[in-house]
Amino acid sequence: MTRADRYLIAGVLCAALLAAVLIVFRWQTGSGRTCAVIKIQGELAGIIELSDKRKTYEFRGKTGPVILEVAGKRIRMVEATCPDRICVMHGWIERAGESIVCVPNEISISITANGSAPLDAVTR
Repeated sequence: MTRADRYLIAGVLCAALLAAVLIVFRWQTGSGRTCAVIKIQGELAGIIELSDKRKTYEFRGKTGPVILEVAGKRIRMVEATCPDRICVMHGWIERAGESIVCVPNEISISITANGSAPLDAVTR
């Protein structure tokens, strides 16, 4: 291995490390405000801005009430009337693209980074 090969390998490793740090930093800070989009039976039921303040929200699903909790810029489902409670066991979500779905209640919670509901389709 020549000296030039060593410089080339060191340069590639430094560039990869810098790219990884920038990607992680961008992923953690996000762009704009982070919101949770709540849909019940496919219809938009609300958009909740995720903040550091602890708040609870109640929505009515197909089988009964569902309680959501917001704290530390993340959201979770605290109580649900579904039989298996998989949605409650899912825990906290905080990053854009993450979601919680309660199938029996037909409720979905998804995180968006720009504060608006995600597009289902684009037409011209």
